[in-house]
Amino acid sequence: MTVKDFLKIVRHYLWLVIVIPVLAAAVVGVTGMLTPPSYVATATIGCTNEVGGAGGISGITSTKISDIEDGIIVKSVTDMSAKQIRITATGADGLACIDLVNQTALDVRAEAARTFPDQTFKLTKADAAYLQTTSTKRMALAAAIGGFFVALCLLLIWEACRRPVVSASSVKAVVNTPLLGTVPRTQGPAVLGANLRLITQGMNDATICFVPVNCPEAAQTVAQAAKDSLALNHVSASIHPLASGVDILESSESQDEAISLVLGPAPQEDPTVIFAAQEADAIVLCVQTWKDSQRNVESAINELGLAEITPDGVILLQQDKKSPSKEK
Repeated sequence: MTVKDFLKIVRHYLWLVIVIPVLAAAVVGVTGMLTPPSYVATATIGCTNEVGGAGGISGITSTKISDIEDGIIVKSVTDMSAKQIRITATGADGLACIDLVNQTALDVRAEAARTFPDQTFKLTKADAAYLQTTSTKRMALAAAIGGFFVALCLLLIWEACRRPVVSASSVKAVVNTPLLGTVPRTQGPAVLGANLRLITQGMNDATICFVPVNCPEAAQTVAQAAKDSLALNHVSASIHPLASGVDILESSESQDEAISLVLGPAPQEDPTVIFAAQEADAIVLCVQTWKDSQRNVESAINELGLAEITPDGVILLQQDKKSPSKEK
């Protein structure tokens, strides 16, 4: 898959690339607005003598905060180089955090003074609680960016699993036969007809069998475009839906100076098209973007190969928005 093909997939599923980031940003934004505020208050206990004093009272601190609840989380951090213990209380009520952290610090200092009478402990109480919050807009923006990359990853996974046909390069990757043209045309209006004349060696009464990969409607659309293009090459053509391959081929041969365009079903659905293709002067494989995958194309080629039939060319039906059955 080329970068251009992947950009076509992104454009085709643009709604997914938009919806996922928007939903992610909305969920994170609403969650952020509904989440109660979080305050943190900090008190410190410093040891004025040896560094080991801070390490010694760290165990005392852990026992003092182990049973603290009431929705407030109390933690302690020992800084050996600074010879101090930092105690923090985090919760939705700022005043309660201040009271709890100061009370915990007082209890720790009192216990430490009894345990280590040779040490001097200095307490710095918390005089305020600070709001801990992340901007809801920043969180929503980060969620949107993350959702965008998730959407791209989902498209990559989808492409790897299904391998959709999105352009001519997708077809050329699995088919060795020449691309006769695209519908709607990307070249001159008479190019498709000229290429059909080449594969039929210029015969004016040739029979061309159009074999769809999946949708018979695709063969109908392609055959009509081929008929119009042949008319620009001053060659008349008639379209014959395949009901019984042999009868149609015989009736088409009775028409003078007219190319017969025989429309068959997909090889996997009806083997009748195999018999029609064997009697035809040229076989054209009709591939439709988005509805057909590279696996479908390979399967159709294999079905024809079982009867030792090789398509003389491929015509790509480009359908980005509508299916052929909906077009008039």
